[in-house]
Amino acid sequence: MLPVRFAIIATLLSVMFALPAASETSPRPLRQGHVLADLLKQEVPKAPVPPVELQTIISDYETLNDQSYFMVGFYTFHPDTESILPPLRVLLLDKQSETWRHLEIQDKLDANGVPENGCLGTVFRIKSIGEKFFLETHMTPSASCQFVLSRSLKLEHILFGWPMDGPPSGRILIGGNTAHFAKTHPPSLSLYDPATATETSLLPLADDSSMKWLDDGLNDLIDQSWCAENNSPCEASGLSGAPQAFFVNDKSNAVAIDIQYIGEGMGLRAENFKADVIYVFDLSGNTLQHREFKPVVVQKIIGNYDMEKLTQPSSLRRLFTPNSALR
Repeated sequence: MLPVRFAIIATLLSVMFALPAASETSPRPLRQGHVLADLLKQEVPKAPVPPVELQTIISDYETLNDQSYFMVGFYTFHPDTESILPPLRVLLLDKQSETWRHLEIQDKLDANGVPENGCLGTVFRIKSIGEKFFLETHMTPSASCQFVLSRSLKLEHILFGWPMDGPPSGRILIGGNTAHFAKTHPPSLSLYDPATATETSLLPLADDSSMKWLDDGLNDLIDQSWCAENNSPCEASGLSGAPQAFFVNDKSNAVAIDIQYIGEGMGLRAENFKADVIYVFDLSGNTLQHREFKPVVVQKIIGNYDMEKLTQPSSLRRLFTPNSALR
């Protein structure tokens, strides 16, 4: 993952981008800079009174309101100084028991007084996934942090990136943050297990065999003088890429991902470059094993396939044989 590190200052929190909320996050019902009591009255009018100061002026907040829970993450707005300062405050209502929980998240500082993770940005989205809440803060258009919270509102993990929507699984594929102003955006992916609060890095790989044949495809399209002038990597390891499909198989402990790489940011001749790589990961042993394939090679080995089929034990045996290394 690529952590985003910078000092948290009031102006930063007040100018974060206000982007559309996800479907699990209720639309922001009131303008920024109003009292908490007004929000609660509109969102959960029949709820008991929470153990917080209801006249607190809030801003940079987001809510989740479903059949079982209401949650709001917010910052306190200080009208005298017109500033918004940490901590990040979280209120959770369990609708079944009609009980409230309250959590304050303060960014830890290093020995020099600089925030260690720089995650206290505008609350952008709150998702309920499995038995956890994922509260997303927005740092830049290409960087988010996820505070993973238990149903009892315990902070269990901080992830740098965002959960990817896909087939149901006990584990979650996390898309990593990227440098927003960089020429290219290489894919960064990890697998997060909420049950154990562990994160396994999948991409990038130190020994990714696909980089060689992607470089072969790029060679005739790259203008090295343009690359030097525009400070662009102009090699396969720097290609922008994004998942087109994936499947996490909890039974076989395997993951298959189709990554499409594009030549964005590598010069005019490379702009139309496009190539898919099929990655298959086997997490069943003590160490992570992986294979990378051109789609045509997977077709020859497996026949017609989708990402789920590639994670089945019969497919894994064929994909991880020594001959499959010639891919």
